[in-house]
Amino acid sequence: IWELEALQCHYGASTQELEELRSAHQRKWQELQRENEKLCSAYQRKVQELQRENEGSLRKLQETAEQFEWLCEQQRYWMCCVKRLPVRGEGGSVAAGELVGEGGREAEVEQTGLREPHPDPVLPPRGHGQPAL
Repeated sequence: IWELEALQCHYGASTQELEELRSAHQRKWQELQRENEKLCSAYQRKVQELQRENEGSLRKLQETAEQFEWLCEQQRYWMCCVKRLPVRGEGGSVAAGELVGEGGREAEVEQTGLREPHPDPVLPPRGHGQPAL
């Protein structure tokens, strides 16, 4: 009988210890779930922030590409104009500075929109790809 009472006492203590461990486990589990939710929220916020930054960078890159395309069109037009200029011998040749100066004035007129330099079908269309002034 003495052993039975000792076993029952030990069983009661073990049962109480088990319940305390279950309770501690439940508290830790809930704490970990809350921490996980915080981390997931922080992760989602960071992902959204990076997506916004990426979209902004992509827009800037697209604008730069459009400006580059417009500048290439302007360069092709300018080269067509230069090719049409008569090139003369040493004594009466057109100076490089004059070519650049004339091309620069045409480019300036083109960008400011004061007047079109030449009504030429080679002239690139104004508008979408043109950089803002």
